Amino acid sequence: MRLGEPDYGPLQFGWQPAADHRGDEGALDTSWEARAELKESHFAALDGPLVMFDYLKSFGGALGACAGLMVLLAGCGISRYDSLLEHRVASLRGEARFRHLYAATQLPGTPISIRLPMVFKDSYQENSAHKEDGAVISPDRLQPPFLKLPGFKLCYEGTNDTGGARLPFYCYLAALPARPGDADKLASQLQAQLKKSFPQTPDEWQAVDANSPSGFSVHWRKIRVEGEQPFRVRTAQQLESQNLPGIFELWIHDADDYVVLVGWRTPGSIEGPSSASTTDAGSLENLLEGPPRDAKPDLGSMPAATAGTLLYEKAAQAE
Repeated sequence: MRLGEPDYGPLQFGWQPAADHRGDEGALDTSWEARAELKESHFAALDGPLVMFDYLKSFGGALGACAGLMVLLAGCGISRYDSLLEHRVASLRGEARFRHLYAATQLPGTPISIRLPMVFKDSYQENSAHKEDGAVISPDRLQPPFLKLPGFKLCYEGTNDTGGARLPFYCYLAALPARPGDADKLASQLQAQLKKSFPQTPDEWQAVDANSPSGFSVHWRKIRVEGEQPFRVRTAQQLESQNLPGIFELWIHDADDYVVLVGWRTPGSIEGPSSASTTDAGSLENLLEGPPRDAKPDLGSMPAATAGTLLYEKAAQAE
């Protein structure tokens, strides 16, 4: 499978992992040569404006007075100018929170699109090949082994190479047509299934309003479980399934006539913020080289950022 065309806009530069599967290629073609072409747009699109705003603001007095005089001559007050400037700076800094996400990925066969963190290098559909599984990806890698998601569309896999072992982590995307009330029914069913494997599953879903790049809120519910889970671990000697303490978070969104599910799964030992050298997965270095070997899934920030980018284009359904 291949990464999609780069988006040169100020918010969604990068590549979107495509939904098509070609032959027996299990991994995405990251096309590092093409990534170098984004160097100028990367800085000009977002970092440039932020640096310029900070640069102008740092001069204070004289420059501020000149700017205020120009605005006054244009029929606007200094306070109005400052307000507009502060609003734009805040807007750009808010948008910067989404820089570590790919451009939007369309969920196959649906009007739903969403953006995923750049720590995920590979994406798979049912019957995709996998470099470690062979011609067909293993079912317990494609979906959570303890919970089959209805309306499954895509699985994203990342790896963390530390401590002499390669540990995988995942994001699962699903969407299915629905009628009013179906989201609540599905939430209850999924919760009951989780309780069979994880008796300490919470009795209630947690409501979450995820901030979007445009400043609006996208309403979701989430549920989180922790406990022993099987992961396919690569060591120097072999690939083996190991039961490890793990974390699984499931997010559900009611999009009128669709229900959207996003699942996150990782060994607990590698969950959390990345080190200072890998915090900005959207940096130029990481764009050129791909996710770092010690990339980590931060379930404190990644799920909410992804949830805020959900788009539901009803017009696309009719096409």
